[in-house]
Amino acid sequence: ELIGEEGELGCVLLIEIADAQIRPQKLREWLGLQEKIYLVLDSGERVYAEWDKRQIDDEKLSSVQYLKFDTSGRTPKGIGVDHPELKCEMDLSKEQRGALNHDLQG
Repeated sequence: ELIGEEGELGCVLLIEIADAQIRPQKLREWLGLQEKIYLVLDSGERVYAEWDKRQIDDEKLSSVQYLKFDTSGRTPKGIGVDHPELKCEMDLSKEQRGALNHDLQG
Protein backbone atom coordinates (compact mmCIF):
# COMPACT_ATOMS: atom_id res chain seq x y z
CA GLU A 1 0.00 0.00 0.00
CA LEU A 2 2.76 2.47 0.88
CA ILE A 3 5.42 1.18 -1.51
CA GLY A 4 3.54 1.68 -4.74
CA GLU A 5 2.32 -0.68 -7.41
CA GLU A 6 3.57 -1.33 -10.92
CA GLY A 7 4.36 1.96 -12.65
CA GLU A 8 4.51 3.88 -9.36
CA LEU A 9 7.39 5.13 -7.27
CA GLY A 10 7.09 5.11 -3.49
CA CYS A 11 9.26 7.10 -1.10
CA VAL A 12 9.56 8.33 2.44
CA LEU A 13 9.86 12.06 3.03
CA LEU A 14 11.62 12.83 6.31
CA ILE A 15 11.38 16.45 7.41
CA GLU A 16 14.24 17.14 9.79
CA ILE A 17 14.18 20.45 11.62
CA ALA A 18 17.03 20.48 14.10
CA ASP A 19 15.82 23.48 16.09
CA ALA A 20 13.16 22.14 18.48
CA GLN A 21 11.96 25.70 19.12
CA ILE A 22 10.85 26.33 15.53
CA ARG A 23 9.93 22.75 14.57
CA PRO A 24 6.24 22.94 15.67
CA GLN A 25 5.79 26.30 13.93
CA LYS A 26 7.29 25.06 10.64
CA LEU A 27 5.19 21.86 10.69
CA ARG A 28 2.09 24.05 11.04
CA GLU A 29 3.21 26.46 8.31
CA TRP A 30 3.99 23.57 5.97
CA LEU A 31 0.59 21.93 6.39
CA GLY A 32 -0.45 20.72 2.95
CA LEU A 33 3.14 20.24 1.78
CA GLN A 34 2.43 16.62 0.81
CA GLU A 35 -0.06 17.88 -1.81
CA LYS A 36 2.55 20.11 -3.45
CA ILE A 37 5.42 17.68 -4.06
CA TYR A 38 5.78 16.50 -7.64
CA LEU A 39 8.01 14.65 -10.08
CA VAL A 40 8.78 16.12 -13.50
CA LEU A 41 8.61 13.80 -16.51
CA ASP A 42 10.55 14.23 -19.77
CA SER A 43 7.43 15.75 -21.34
CA GLY A 44 7.43 18.46 -18.66
CA GLU A 45 4.30 16.96 -17.07
CA ARG A 46 4.14 17.16 -13.29
CA VAL A 47 3.02 14.08 -11.37
CA TYR A 48 1.90 15.05 -7.87
CA ALA A 49 2.29 12.73 -4.90
CA GLU A 50 -0.39 10.61 -3.33
CA TRP A 51 0.02 10.34 0.43
CA ASP A 52 -1.08 8.36 3.44
CA LYS A 53 -4.04 10.36 4.74
CA ARG A 54 -3.72 8.70 8.16
CA GLN A 55 -0.65 10.87 8.82
CA ILE A 56 -2.34 14.22 8.31
CA ASP A 57 -4.37 16.22 10.78
CA ASP A 58 -5.85 19.71 10.65
CA GLU A 59 -3.16 21.33 12.77
CA LYS A 60 0.28 20.24 11.59
CA LEU A 61 2.22 18.15 9.14
CA SER A 62 3.79 14.90 10.30
CA SER A 63 7.58 14.97 9.98
CA VAL A 64 7.49 11.57 8.21
CA GLN A 65 5.41 11.23 5.05
CA TYR A 66 4.87 8.17 2.86
CA LEU A 67 4.40 9.31 -0.73
CA LYS A 68 3.61 7.57 -4.03
CA PHE A 69 3.90 8.94 -7.54
CA ASP A 70 2.04 7.28 -10.41
CA THR A 71 4.42 7.89 -13.29
CA SER A 72 2.85 5.09 -15.38
CA GLY A 73 6.30 3.54 -15.54
CA ARG A 74 8.01 6.67 -16.87
CA THR A 75 11.26 7.70 -15.23
CA PRO A 76 11.17 11.25 -13.85
CA LYS A 77 13.82 13.79 -14.77
CA GLY A 78 13.26 16.10 -11.81
CA ILE A 79 11.50 16.75 -8.53
CA GLY A 80 9.93 19.85 -7.09
CA VAL A 81 7.62 21.43 -4.56
CA ASP A 82 5.29 24.38 -5.08
CA HIS A 83 4.08 25.06 -1.54
CA PRO A 84 3.73 28.81 -0.75
CA GLU A 85 6.37 28.51 2.01
CA LEU A 86 8.73 26.22 0.04
CA LYS A 87 9.30 26.46 -3.69
CA CYS A 88 12.05 24.67 -5.57
CA GLU A 89 12.65 22.33 -8.47
CA MET A 90 15.77 20.38 -9.36
CA ASP A 91 16.91 17.95 -12.00
CA LEU A 92 17.76 14.42 -10.98
CA SER A 93 21.27 13.17 -11.71
CA LYS A 94 21.97 10.46 -14.27
CA GLU A 95 22.62 8.05 -11.40
CA GLN A 96 19.35 8.94 -9.65
CA ARG A 97 17.39 8.52 -12.88
CA GLY A 98 19.08 5.17 -13.49
CA ALA A 99 18.17 3.93 -10.01
CA LEU A 100 14.54 5.05 -10.39
CA ASN A 101 14.36 3.46 -13.84
CA HIS A 102 15.64 0.21 -12.33
CA ASP A 103 12.97 0.38 -9.62
CA LEU A 104 10.24 1.03 -12.19
CA GLN A 105 11.37 -1.95 -14.29
CA GLY A 106 10.91 -4.02 -11.14
